[in-house]
Amino acid sequence: MKYTVIVFSTSNLDGVLPCVQSIAKQEYPLHHLQIILLHPSGQNISFSALQSSFASVEYCSYSGNLVKGLNKAASKAKGEWLFFLDSSATLSPDCLQQLESYSSRFDTGVGFELCKFPTEESKHFDPVTLQINYLSFGCFVIKTSAFQQVGGFDPHFQLLASVDLCWRLRLLGSLHYCPKAVVHMPLPTEDCFRYTHTKYERLLLAAKYCTNKKELAQHQKQYQATLQQPKHYPNVRKELLKLYIQYHMVRPFVSYCPLKKSVAQQNIPDFREGFAPQRGLFSLVALEQKPLVSIIIRTHNRKESLCYTLQSLCNQTYPNFEVVIVEDGENTAQQMVEEKFSFLPIRYFSTGEHVGRGKAGNIGIAQAKGEYICFLDDDDFYYPDYLAAHLSVFQQNPAAKLVFSSMMAAKASVVCSSPYQLHIKELSPVIFDHINLMDMCVKCRIPISGAMFHRSLYTVGSGMREDLEGDEDWAMWLRFMAKGSRCNAFMVDIPRAVSLCIFPAEEHLEQERNQRYAAFDKAMLYDPALQFTVDGAEIQQWEQQLQRDIAHLKNTGRLQDFLQTLNPLGIEKLTYSLNKSNCVTARQINNYYYYLVKKYTKDFSL
Repeated sequence: MKYTVIVFSTSNLDGVLPCVQSIAKQEYPLHHLQIILLHPSGQNISFSALQSSFASVEYCSYSGNLVKGLNKAASKAKGEWLFFLDSSATLSPDCLQQLESYSSRFDTGVGFELCKFPTEESKHFDPVTLQINYLSFGCFVIKTSAFQQVGGFDPHFQLLASVDLCWRLRLLGSLHYCPKAVVHMPLPTEDCFRYTHTKYERLLLAAKYCTNKKELAQHQKQYQATLQQPKHYPNVRKELLKLYIQYHMVRPFVSYCPLKKSVAQQNIPDFREGFAPQRGLFSLVALEQKPLVSIIIRTHNRKESLCYTLQSLCNQTYPNFEVVIVEDGENTAQQMVEEKFSFLPIRYFSTGEHVGRGKAGNIGIAQAKGEYICFLDDDDFYYPDYLAAHLSVFQQNPAAKLVFSSMMAAKASVVCSSPYQLHIKELSPVIFDHINLMDMCVKCRIPISGAMFHRSLYTVGSGMREDLEGDEDWAMWLRFMAKGSRCNAFMVDIPRAVSLCIFPAEEHLEQERNQRYAAFDKAMLYDPALQFTVDGAEIQQWEQQLQRDIAHLKNTGRLQDFLQTLNPLGIEKLTYSLNKSNCVTARQINNYYYYLVKKYTKDFSL
């Protein structure tokens, strides 16, 4: 027996029939499956309807504690793997087939999380290896022997039972995300119960795994702060206080964990919000059409990092894409590409001699065959939903030609060049609150991987500036924005990090990098050809947004730090007509931004 599928619900099983039917329709040998239906004691279930879909359904009841019920059902398992499945979910027909294919890639894998559609979990995972901090409740599989070895779920937890379990499982092997094994299910909505119990169980996790008393005391202070200023739910303080009293009663039992030191020594516990860096939420849509997308990668004598970057493209959930690699200089990577990635639709071009970043980019665009085009640096990565997310926006906004997305920023050092290994020292999401034209004329908010565009935007001379060795992509985004082709003139289109961008962890290297780019800022922004037709009302909205940003920085005590980072190219008031269109240049917008900053921060002298 391969899989024991435990179908469960935290409330009732009224909708269990579609879930079981989706299992019965799997493109997978059903005799390899054991189905256990975990239901609350005394609940009426239409067994005959279920058995007509899947004759071998077994039944297991529980009373009160769902987690105890899951352990009880798991004790009846005959399968090599335990598949815990929320009854609100339905599996895509090839779900188990994809799961089988993915899990076979990881010899050390002891647990796998499936992809939720349409809204995926927010937590970060490695876009290349697909390793993940923990498995989210409701659609994951665990090796049965590993589950038994760590003692199963801890019944002191409910909402965070999977986090606790996974921290122990990672002592035995790795956990991975399976982007192509799709489960259709809604994300749970937060209510008072979820809010208060999540706070409570976070405290239980700290009691169970913190080996430092000061660290545990800090978590208790955080809970007390929440008790003083909680979210506004009816009776929320009363419930939080009740749980805090319960915590002190339960703590002695939770604190005794034989694996505490082992888990702590391997730095497994991650107490950040969401227990991992958060990518943000974004809902995909089922794509009615699947146009070809061209992914352009510029490289120069870096076949090791290029190899690692290409591995992230193997995990894309959207299938119809090509990769156009342009090597700026001698051919150093083609043999590696052909030997290791023959299964990917890659076309490789070498310029033979150094022609520069901008020209290499334009060669890539000219060679691209896709209806949509995007870029990826040879040391950055796409998350599996990168292509699907951008195309979801295009499908919902047919007139749009340019889509911007957020990113995850990693400060990292190269540990080894062959094989390529990165050590990430700091990882943080860059989820933009707004990206308007003024934002983009002050700083390039969008990395090279942070956008996808329709090929109609590109004509000779409208792509990257070939005379620059920096800011060439910034110039391209501004040229495209001049054509007025965005979905929304003020907001980021995808408020979710769908790419991972690498920055030097060494401060001096980061400073050198910034200085190198800054040398081209004036040449690019002061280009008189960068002209925009903008309504006066939109310019007024830029000013209002900047006022709000400054007020927020002041309220959070970060205004002075922000002001010290500014390096204006010029300061100039912008005269415009409020009730009609205005023709303004990138230089005028840039200089007006600093005029407004000076105006609204009177204690600051630019």
